[in-house]
Amino acid sequence: VNYELGILYYNSSDYRNSGYYISIAVKLDPTLAEGFFYLGLIYQKASKFYLAIESLEEAIRIKPDYASAYNNLGTLYMEINKTDESIYYYNQAIKFNKKLFIAYSNLAQAYLIKGEFDKVRSVLNKCLNVNEKDGESHRLLTTITKYITKDDQHFKKMIEIYNDKDLDENSKMHLC
Repeated sequence: VNYELGILYYNSSDYRNSGYYISIAVKLDPTLAEGFFYLGLIYQKASKFYLAIESLEEAIRIKPDYASAYNNLGTLYMEINKTDESIYYYNQAIKFNKKLFIAYSNLAQAYLIKGEFDKVRSVLNKCLNVNEKDGESHRLLTTITKYITKDDQHFKKMIEIYNDKDLDENSKMHLC
């Protein structure tokens, strides 16, 4: 009951009450991986990144193939500027769910930040092989092909475009 109430509050964007009820639920059932997953999301929304990481790691400890938790850990590590760690977690998400398309996009964006353009193209092509209708991958691949060469100026322009605060939601890293 507590978990269900917590999810209802979460879905209505009442994260305070959601966190309260989900915390009770995981105390009553410490094997509730989904509860730890949602606590991670709640902590992330509150910018409590290290608590979010702990919660998501606990969800994965309980459920080692929890692809969405791996993807969200990757996103958290991007938030704290740990790109290599984020790449590891995005790869884990893809390993456990080859159809979690947002993990491909997030992984490509992490490689983009590192300037590893061949890996960006490779990841997006893999995503398109799984789902040729993935518009986000098509958009990002087109942008990369258009703007990025080995020339430093193009790289700087692409990073400038990527970091633009006015990007629409579809162009930013995403949670599951």
